[in-house]
Amino acid sequence: MASGSGEYRLIVDRVEGDLVVVELEEGRTLDLPRWMLPPELHEGDVIIALVRAVGEEWRVDTRVDAEDTSRRRSAAQEMIQRLRARDPGGDIQL
Repeated sequence: MASGSGEYRLIVDRVEGDLVVVELEEGRTLDLPRWMLPPELHEGDVIIALVRAVGEEWRVDTRVDAEDTSRRRSAAQEMIQRLRARDPGGDIQL
């Protein structure tokens, strides 16, 4: 494989007009043009980007990983519920 080719997982952090901010696996963020990504994407979606060299050119194919997205959303929802269960409520005293 050529350098840079492979499969990458991107997590949609937010959509800002024509830009999509994605988080890479190592935690860095990257701004991508909206047109490069699947039209059905939403914040929190996991995108699979397959990058490969085709002759002298590069090809990038993207798709939403619905299964991983669902798994991550469920885990986040469970964490929120655990935190709410521990919250005593009321004002914060400084």
